[in-house]
Amino acid sequence: MSSSSEGKLGAFSTLPIDCAYTPAVCLDCPACNGETRVDRHVLQRVTPSCCVESCQESLYSYKYLPATGTLMTRKRTHVFRLVLVCALLVLSGYVCAREPKTLYGVFGPSSFSPQGKTVLVGWDTGEGKSRLARSAYKADFFQLAHNFQPQANPLYCGVASSVIVLNALRLNRNAVPSQKSLEVVVPENLGGGRRPYPAYSQLTLLGERTEAVKPRAVIELRNTDEGGGEIDPGLKLAQLKGILEAYDTRVDLHYADPDSEAAVAVFREDLKSVLADSVRFLLVNFNGSTLGASTHGHISPVAAYDQKTDSVLLLDVAGYFNPWYWAPVAHLYGAMHTLDGNHYRGYLIVEDRSALQ
Repeated sequence: MSSSSEGKLGAFSTLPIDCAYTPAVCLDCPACNGETRVDRHVLQRVTPSCCVESCQESLYSYKYLPATGTLMTRKRTHVFRLVLVCALLVLSGYVCAREPKTLYGVFGPSSFSPQGKTVLVGWDTGEGKSRLARSAYKADFFQLAHNFQPQANPLYCGVASSVIVLNALRLNRNAVPSQKSLEVVVPENLGGGRRPYPAYSQLTLLGERTEAVKPRAVIELRNTDEGGGEIDPGLKLAQLKGILEAYDTRVDLHYADPDSEAAVAVFREDLKSVLADSVRFLLVNFNGSTLGASTHGHISPVAAYDQKTDSVLLLDVAGYFNPWYWAPVAHLYGAMHTLDGNHYRGYLIVEDRSALQ
């Protein structure tokens, strides 16, 4: 330690300097006679109350830097901190400009509204609850809601929607086989045997029976580690149809083409017909961002139709982005009338083949 720094730090020059910084102490306090101390490990002041008013210099007026033996003034420290904060603010503004933060449950304007209005209505709002209460087309809601689960990862909207529908079709008939890989083996001292898991799961849906439709590695974007291959994560509408048919269901595929009032009218009638019974379910494949939602190419079940507002209740499986919401039928059809590869998006009507026999 230099002689000049010893004179400044006085009686406290013998403080250990094994910390990265050893804060200085109040030097000229007659009231406490230099008894001010510093907890150097957490950089926190422990100062008698008399020092607060009588000391000429703050506890952090100086900091001793043992690596160089020099003193850094508080003024220079504050300037450095100010520059750092400004740099962080500029950087965060740049990042936010490039990737706007999406707020949960906040919907934007619809691309299909000439006035740029927000048309999506959260199902848990007063208006959303009123629509569900008066709906005459909501038979599917109670089965779907009971079996709902959000997608397990960002690529699993089709997988999650399939699991919801398959469980809605078969759980109440005890027609779901136990998922062997999810069963629990009970130790012999607790009675032995296995605890079954008779429900479809996102963990087990993709497997040997679906591999011919689309390999799991491609769906999950894991085939890039193999040095090439097709980059096509997630599920397109025809692929989703194949996955569901691999589980012995009957699936009708409808592409949203052409974009016309007549096509919207057909879609509306299909909605009312399916949602009025409890043996068929409807999945939509749409671009959520065009509606004002936080998703892009997406798949979710439809649970109810409100005739007064001509809107449907979507059980959005992207639960980390949106709550369930109501969307106008015409706007939803417009969101389906968007290209996904070589085809437009659209909807599937699913029923259990085994229940038809």
